[in-house]
Parts: sequence; C-alpha cells; structure tokens
Amino acid sequence: MVPEGEHAAPEDDAALARLKGGAGMLAAIERAVALHERPPQETLLLETPWGVVHLDAADWGDAFAAATGLPHDEGHDPILEELSEIVSSRLDAERGRSVAPEEVRSALERDEELRQELRSSWPLLGADDLLAELYTSPELLGRCAPDLSAKQVRSLQRTEPREWTLSDLPLLDAARHRLGDPETEQERSRGRALQQDLLEEVEFGLEEMIATDSSEMQVLSMLRGADMQQALADRAVVDVPPPDRLSGPFAHIVVDEAQELDLAQWAMVTRRCPSRSLTLVGDPAQSGQGDGGWDGLLGPVGLTGARIARLGLNYRTPSEIMDVAAEALHEARPGAEVPLSIRSTGVPVRHASLERLREELDAWLGSHAEGTVGVLGAEHVLDVLAGTVRRAGPRVRALTPDLSRGLEFDLVVLARPDALGAGASGAAARYVAMTRATAELLILADPVTP
Repeated sequence: MVPEGEHAAPEDDAALARLKGGAGMLAAIERAVALHERPPQETLLLETPWGVVHLDAADWGDAFAAATGLPHDEGHDPILEELSEIVSSRLDAERGRSVAPEEVRSALERDEELRQELRSSWPLLGADDLLAELYTSPELLGRCAPDLSAKQVRSLQRTEPREWTLSDLPLLDAARHRLGDPETEQERSRGRALQQDLLEEVEFGLEEMIATDSSEMQVLSMLRGADMQQALADRAVVDVPPPDRLSGPFAHIVVDEAQELDLAQWAMVTRRCPSRSLTLVGDPAQSGQGDGGWDGLLGPVGLTGARIARLGLNYRTPSEIMDVAAEALHEARPGAEVPLSIRSTGVPVRHASLERLREELDAWLGSHAEGTVGVLGAEHVLDVLAGTVRRAGPRVRALTPDLSRGLEFDLVVLARPDALGAGASGAAARYVAMTRATAELLILADPVTP
C-alpha cells in the first residue's frame, strides 16, 4: 500500500508509535499542505497577444478556489483554467477583444513569469518531502500540530527524516492521498506541452500545403475545419500511467486483527473504501487501546452501525489455560469479553523460575517428538534469552506477543509476564501470549530473593 514499507523498520518507541497513529499528526499533514496553497498578494502584469491584463490578489484567490477539494498536485490545471476565464473576460470587458478561454489558456501555458508565480505559490510536493519537513522543523510541526506539547514535538524530530518506520507509513499514505502523485501531474504537463507542439507543427504543415494548393476547387482548404482540428487534437493525446491499483477505491474490504489498527491506519482503510462496507475480524479483548469493545474502537474512526457476529467458542485454548488468561485480562479490564473454551486437557498451568528455561525446554522437547514451543515475552527479556532459545533448536521460536498474533504453539512459555507492562496494554499482551497455547502453558518469573 505504501512503497516506503519495503524497507521500513519497526517503531521501537511505543509512545512515539501512539503519537504518530493519532489524529494530531493527520491534522498536521492537512495544515502543512494548506501552507503551500497561498495565492499571491501582489498584482501580476500579464502580457498576452491581445494586450496587458492585471491579475490582482482577488483574481488569484478566485483561481485557487477552483482547485478546492482536489489533490494538491492536481491543482495547477483548474487554476490555469480559471485564470483563462478571468483573462478572457477581462480582455472582453476592458479592451473589447473577444478571445476564447482556450486560446488564452494556450498563451498562459507559455508565460514563464506566470508559471513561476504559480510554482512558487502552489508548488508540487512529494509525500516524503512533506513528512520529512515536519520531522526536521520543530517550528513548522508546532505550527501544524498545535495540540502537541513541546516535548512531543521534540520527540518527533530526527536527523535522518527518511529512515521510515512502520508507524510513518500511514502518515505517508495520508500525505500522498492529500497531495496526489506529483510525477503523474508533471507527466500530464509534459503531455499537454507535447500535444500543443505537435498541433502547431501539424497546423504549420497544413498551412504550407494549403498555400501551395493549385487545384481549381482548393480542396485542401477544408483541412482548416473544426472537425479536422478536433481530429488532430484527439490523435495527439499523450498517455499517462494509471494510478497504483492498491490506492482503490474498493467496494468492500476485509480487515483481519482489526482491533490493532490506530486512527492513522484506519484512515488508510476508509479512504480506500468510500462505501464503508467492511468486514472486520478481531478480538477487542486483545487490544491495548482501551476496553470499550467494538464501539470504543470504531467510534473514534467514525464507523457506526456495525452488525456484530460474536464467535463465542474457543477451539484452540484449553479451559485450564483460558481461565488463567481471562483472570489476567480482567485484572485490568473487568468488562472484557472472552470466548468459552470447549475442551479440557487436565494439564494445569505451571509456574517456574526464569533461570529454569533451558531445563524446561530440554525436558519438553525430549518427551515430545513433534510439536512447537513459543517463548513469548517483552523484547528486552527475549534478548537475554536469545542464546538459550537458539540452542533449543528449530522447534522453538521467541516472539513478542504482538508478533505472535494469529499463531499457535503446543507449548507457550511466557517469560516474565510483569515485563509486558501495566494497565490495559500490558493485560492485553499477557492475554494474547497465553491464548497462543493449544496444550500447555508455562509461566516463568524472576527467582524470588529470600
């Protein structure tokens, strides 16, 4: 969906990820674009083949208004169209010269001073340039995101603005959606120029042919007709590459793990689906963003009237593990709904010291010829355990709860559950980790100091 995603790294700072995923940065992008859409305030003396026309601030304001609602980088065409109408009317009113707006438009296209004025007051922008500018200018970001604190503004600044993270991708997508594709617009401009050059060359050739026509009926003079001119224009069209197919719009979108999307990510989905016809699959109990269920997750996004089908049975996690997972979740989120496990293994959840990880893995792998083990925990905890996990072999994987979503393991080893944090987000992470188990759960904590 976003080309920069190919090399984007995870966002290491959870607070920074939340900041980028909120409404403040989306609004900042809108304001930053608006700062590049300011009509000139000085009067421009426009020299045309039919006389001099004065374009004042009001004329520029009317022309810029013609681009309202369009992607920014598609604004030049309607602005020039409106300026052509203004100049045509001005020539007719002030000089009594009736000149078609199409002729005026051709003259404006070739007026370098006017084109420079337009490029300065309404420049073509790139999404990466716009976001990089916000990340390197605290003054600009503070102006565009007035609700952010000075500390938050500083946290978003960086020396290498184009070292994109996954949390930057929805913002780049928002910027690209607001701006349009500058390369496509530049291609259109080049196409129009080539088309005009081609038409002029053909017209010059036709005039030469007509001038040397020695036939009695002067049949070549018919080539000056409007039908022939239109045919020439149609043949001189320059193709512009189609937009990326992943930009939409789509009639319907299916979203898995929907409870994990933040506001900026939801904006990526909804701008591609104007009908708001969505199938959302997920479990609000696994979300660290609050405990308001689907209403709490979808309300801020503006998605209302959802028809909910609850999948209330849990076929994966045994009841012995599910009871412990639900208890851990309800400590921070008492109202969170959890599914009912329909099977029991008779194997209780076990507890041990973290220092016994190697012995526990060796014992389980030795007694199970098949099956997989997931060692789940906070990233800094897994860093300490990396050597032990690596030596255990290919049937053992170490993952954070976030990366384990959608996966399942015969044995889950939850390493230091307290390190996953407090509050709703920590409770959700522990719940996700525990419910990856299909048979056994082992919880390892730091050894108790006597």
